[in-house]
Amino acid sequence: MVRAVKDYAYLALAIFAGWYAVTTFMPGEPDLPDQAPSMVLEDLEGMPHELADLRGKPVVINFWATWCPPCVEEIPGFSAFSRSHPDVAVLGVALDSGTTAEIRSAAEKLGFAYPVLLGDRNTKSTWDISTLPTTVFIGPDGRVLGSYVGGMSQKKLEAELEQALADGSAD
Repeated sequence: MVRAVKDYAYLALAIFAGWYAVTTFMPGEPDLPDQAPSMVLEDLEGMPHELADLRGKPVVINFWATWCPPCVEEIPGFSAFSRSHPDVAVLGVALDSGTTAEIRSAAEKLGFAYPVLLGDRNTKSTWDISTLPTTVFIGPDGRVLGSYVGGMSQKKLEAELEQALADGSAD
């Protein structure tokens, strides 16, 4: 009887420890302010892109890495979305992806139809990015409308942006 109680106690402790680890250490959605943080990043040719210059149109920022399979898988859908939605600014921010030459080579191979910007530790910290890919939706007024962690198809991207814009206009 005492042995069974001890076993159940150990089981309960293991379940609690697992729950605590998942809820405490599991990366998730970024904790972003209402207004999008300032961002000025260079593209692969060294030209600066400032987020504030895109005011007046919705913005989709996709944080990705060359070594991240879900990131690479979603690029064709993001490119197709970018071509079919010229009223929406799409930006790909490369994080933890190596040198500019390595990122440029990957970007050419992957066929980006939107600007690839070079992020750094400060970018990652400012935007609270802990998981790749992460996509952030910004309204025409510069407000953060939402984010999505994980890979997305073009259809999912369209649905998420539509929902974010609808929710943002209801405020």
